[in-house]
Amino acid sequence: MSRKLPDVATLDSLILGAEDADALEDWQELLMAPDAAERWRDAVSRREHIDEFASAVIAHPWLARMLTGLRELQRTLTHREPGVLEAVLAPELMTHVLGPEARPTTRLATPRRGEVEMVRLAQGDIIELRPAPELAGDFRVFYRSALGEGRLPRRRWRMEAGEAPVLLLGISASDEESMEAALGNSVVLGGVILLEASRPRE
Repeated sequence: MSRKLPDVATLDSLILGAEDADALEDWQELLMAPDAAERWRDAVSRREHIDEFASAVIAHPWLARMLTGLRELQRTLTHREPGVLEAVLAPELMTHVLGPEARPTTRLATPRRGEVEMVRLAQGDIIELRPAPELAGDFRVFYRSALGEGRLPRRRWRMEAGEAPVLLLGISASDEESMEAALGNSVVLGGVILLEASRPRE
């Protein structure tokens, strides 16, 4: 009976340099797969994503504290609830002869309730957090970075050089003015950690 193709964890161990007997068999199974190159590219991308996330947390104690607080909140959830929030690349209005025309929005992340996802954003790009329609009335967005924190009335953030990492959290029904205060008295719908992209988007 043939072995199954290497799963995500196995591919990650190969990237990290596993050299035992099982690793040799995993390599053989991977190389026999018709989509081996695509699987390997995806695995390398996931590992780079994990390493970049870990580096940001290690280098910024405030981010580690905030993520620890979020993990505590996640423990109060009975199960992984579906997401009610999306992060999109906000369109910018462009003036043409026939009037303003908006660039279509691009979805960057859809974090589950109480969770955060990492997003790479190029300098000058604008990200917007949008809730499910039924939650729009009480929805607030808070930001936190090494430079400061507060609320974002327009729910948008423009990435500038040297700002990353930036934590954006979408929170329901909060009158607080700081992220830490809101975490103790509100429902966290989800959020994103912004890192600066290596090169601008096309």
